[in-house]
Amino acid sequence: MLNETTRRPSIAIIWGSSTGYTEDAARALHQHLDDRVEVCLDIADTSVDELTHFDVLILGVPTWHVGELQDDWEYCFSALSELDLRGKTVALFGCGDADGYPYNFQDALGIMWRQLETQGATLIGCWPTAGYDFFESRGVTADGASFFGLALDEHSQCDSTEERIARWARQLRNELAVRFDADSASLVAEAVPSRSPGDQVESSPMHRIDQTHAGDGLPSRRVVVESRARE
Repeated sequence: MLNETTRRPSIAIIWGSSTGYTEDAARALHQHLDDRVEVCLDIADTSVDELTHFDVLILGVPTWHVGELQDDWEYCFSALSELDLRGKTVALFGCGDADGYPYNFQDALGIMWRQLETQGATLIGCWPTAGYDFFESRGVTADGASFFGLALDEHSQCDSTEERIARWARQLRNELAVRFDADSASLVAEAVPSRSPGDQVESSPMHRIDQTHAGDGLPSRRVVVESRARE
C-alpha cells in the first residue's frame, strides 16, 4: 500500500516468459529500478490476487503465437480480468518479432491494456513507435505514435534492448515521481519524456496510419514505415 508520509509506492514486476527473453528484460529492469521494486515474479508462480497488493504493476507481456498473449498470461487472463484495479498504476513491456510477425507486432500490449483499462487502472510508460519496422499492431495508441509500453525485439533489434530498458527505467522513475511525489525533482530531471494514450501529437512523415480491425474485434493500427530511425 502507498505510504502517505513518503509517497513512495509499492512496486511489483510481474512477467510471463516462454523463451526467457521477457524474463531477462524483467530482471534487467529490476536492476535499473533496484530498491524501488518489492518483488520480481513469474506470473506462472503467482496468484493474480497478489497483484492487488501493490500500487504499481510493471507487467512483462510478450506477444506469442500469432498476435496472442503468452501462455501463462493467457491461462490467468480470466481471473486477472476480475480484479478491481481502480487506483492502480500499470506499465507494460513485452517482446515481439517484427520481422517474423509484422502484422501482429506487440499485439499483447494492446490486448492487456484494453482489458486493464476497463478495470480502472491508469497507464504509464508509453513508448514511441519510431525506430521499429512493422505494419500492424494492436499495441499502439490511437495516433500511432506510441506503443502501450516498452516494445522489445530480440529477433531483429537485440542490439537496442539494453539501451531501451535503461531509458524506459528512467522514464518510469520520472512518471512515478510526478504521479506519487511532485517533490522528486532529481528523478524528473533525468527522465525521458513520454506520451500517454490520449495525448495529441503533430503529424509526422514517419508513418502513415490506417484504421483496421483484428479478427477478435479489437482495434488495430496499420503503421507503414516510410523512413527508418535507429535509437
